[in-house]
Amino acid sequence: MIRRFFTVACCVAGSLNSSPAQPGDPVPPVAEIVVEPDAPIPRPEIVEEAEPVPAAPGIPKAVPVEDDEEPLTVKAVPVPEEAEPLTVKPVPSDEAEPRTVRAVPGTASPPVPVKPLPDAGKPEKSKIAISLNTDPSARPLSLRVPAPRGQIVDRNGEPLAQNRMAYYLGVQLPLKDGLSDSAVFDAAREPIAWARRTLPKGWDIKDDKILEHYRKRRWVPLLSSTMVPDEVVEQIKDQLPAGVVLRPFYLRTYPREAMASHLLGYMGKSGSMASGDILSDEYLWPPTVGKYGLEQRFDPELTGNPGIYNVLYNAAGERLSEDWVQRPKAGHTVVTSIDARFQAIVEHEMKENAVRGAFVIMDVKTGDVIAMCSNPGYNPNDWAYGIGTEEYNKYLTDKQNPLLPRALQGLYPPASTFKVITALAALDSGKVTEHTEFNCPKGMKFGNTWMWNHSHKDEGSMDVERAIKRSCNPWFWQAAKIAGASNLSAMAVTMGFGDKTGICLPNMEAAGNMPSPEYYRKRKGEMTGGVLANVAIGQGEVSATPLQVCQMMASVARGDAVPRPRLVRQIQDVDGRIVQNFPPSVRTALTIDKDALKAVRRGMRAVVADGDGTGTRASNDYVAMAGKTGTGEWHDSPKDYVAWFAGFIPANNPEYAYAALYEGDPGDEISGGRKVAPIVGDVFNKIYKLKKDGKEIPEDKVEGDEDPDEAAVSTGRRKPEPGPAAQASAPAAAPAPEAPKPGLRSWWQRVRSGNKPPAQPAGRP
Repeated sequence: MIRRFFTVACCVAGSLNSSPAQPGDPVPPVAEIVVEPDAPIPRPEIVEEAEPVPAAPGIPKAVPVEDDEEPLTVKAVPVPEEAEPLTVKPVPSDEAEPRTVRAVPGTASPPVPVKPLPDAGKPEKSKIAISLNTDPSARPLSLRVPAPRGQIVDRNGEPLAQNRMAYYLGVQLPLKDGLSDSAVFDAAREPIAWARRTLPKGWDIKDDKILEHYRKRRWVPLLSSTMVPDEVVEQIKDQLPAGVVLRPFYLRTYPREAMASHLLGYMGKSGSMASGDILSDEYLWPPTVGKYGLEQRFDPELTGNPGIYNVLYNAAGERLSEDWVQRPKAGHTVVTSIDARFQAIVEHEMKENAVRGAFVIMDVKTGDVIAMCSNPGYNPNDWAYGIGTEEYNKYLTDKQNPLLPRALQGLYPPASTFKVITALAALDSGKVTEHTEFNCPKGMKFGNTWMWNHSHKDEGSMDVERAIKRSCNPWFWQAAKIAGASNLSAMAVTMGFGDKTGICLPNMEAAGNMPSPEYYRKRKGEMTGGVLANVAIGQGEVSATPLQVCQMMASVARGDAVPRPRLVRQIQDVDGRIVQNFPPSVRTALTIDKDALKAVRRGMRAVVADGDGTGTRASNDYVAMAGKTGTGEWHDSPKDYVAWFAGFIPANNPEYAYAALYEGDPGDEISGGRKVAPIVGDVFNKIYKLKKDGKEIPEDKVEGDEDPDEAAVSTGRRKPEPGPAAQASAPAAAPAPEAPKPGLRSWWQRVRSGNKPPAQPAGRP
């Protein structure tokens, strides 16, 4: 009997039992099922509606946006050139090659060719009515067959989430009516004992559950709640004892384990195992639903349409007829903007060099999120079909908080990366020019509070380019004071600070905070003195996510608009047709003075290329980079620091914007130049090696944005030292400051100033 059941289960699952199933693979047509009369079709438990899933623990709440803000107009951005057709990696099959479907006119991206669903044919003519006429005692059942869930793929068709067949273990109780309790227990005892020995976590079933199942649900197997490991299935599938069955179902899998886990999300059961009377339209196996990330956001599109399968039993439990009413239709494919190659590089470098942090790479023209890493991550395979309490508690109690999507929800002081905003606001106001110089002393005092230059040295007079390169805190306070708090706040808001970016995961994204003069006026008084000084260097009440900082750098790189991050490019059906397209868009246009942009960009190039820049450790072997270091005080007690390195690459012809963050441990003395810049340098060294091998290196120049001094910057690591003649005529550059040793910073401050360390956050590069 068991062998007969297994035949039925495998027939319904089709060829999916013989090879790993992929999301584009449907349940194959079942024109005729060969089965002996007394073998029932197994059916699952009743599925209840899922409870709402709470947000990941430890995630900080987003700061709400002011209610009186006007919505921003979204403008479509045309793609400069049409991309080559992409191919989803197919499952080995004897079917014809995937066919290419041309792009819909006016769409931004061509469709990814997907292996089409085999023709299921028309539903078979039902034999149920005939059977009912010949046997009035017959009992019809209608079963739902879950459809294969659609794939989630990267921009090149590489699968990030797909399906395979897995199995439950179950006990098939006798179908006869009127058995005594002892007879039912005798029939169930040995199969249950065998299943308990076979399952990795055992299986304990109380007597009352056995009796209830016999009286109400003996037509379907009594299933365990534990999935049978693949290796166990292979060992037992051909030698199942009497009364034991294997129940197939689709299992969601993530072939790259923890990669992009916060973006993909995870799956969960839509309800518990069914009990009570069998209801019509029950599922052949319990379906799952997306619980987080893209799996949740696009759950309706990924789910597909279930098949409907009718089966008729007589009073003795014999199967009289069976037929398809509707065949399953696989879910759609979600094509993301992620490049799995780049994502793997980013995650490897972050895992090796940062216990906690985030890294975002964005295409400056389209806003495509090429890579987004929140470290540490989690393995969504742990949630594939239910996670145990013990395993889930490990995630909840992990001090590193792996469930937190730091790139989207982590709120941090942007620190010195914000100085790009301050510089642009000052220059665009017309009150400060690229030639305006301010003194850069070792520190400035506001009441009882000191703002220190990060080097704790007097570096003399400097213009905006050198101020960015050396990250001089006093310079930016003086620039912000002249430009005015309103101009500073307006520039930050224009660049997207204090509001969600609009990425397609709104429930996972924090808005951050950008205090305006009005905000302070209503709550704390005028934004002047030390308050404005802190805001000017990205401290105080300014907070942002790594994605927001990356968006800001993309805006500086392109100069004409603030791009809206795009994570999903399109949705396609199983035949490769575009169901929904998500064209590139912008948050708002930029009207910043071009000379101001050039001056800021030159300063950011010098950060990496010049010997006394704060980010020289970010240089790579292939193209020039523009960047800005940042180190900020995050928590007051104990002192926590966060370190940044953000910018764009190549410096003269921007292709990507990036933002990398490193969370320090309490008391750690870190800096963006020492901790994060080397990570960024290694990431892009590997990325551009890939691009060079694939002959994808862009020309590192842009018309009208070069001068003779920049020629040396455009080819690689750092500008060569000047020759003897140049050294004789050129003024001596300020030497690079010696990095303070950990644990000595507060002592050094007291020695230099004769005062206590700053009570307000002291921004550093």
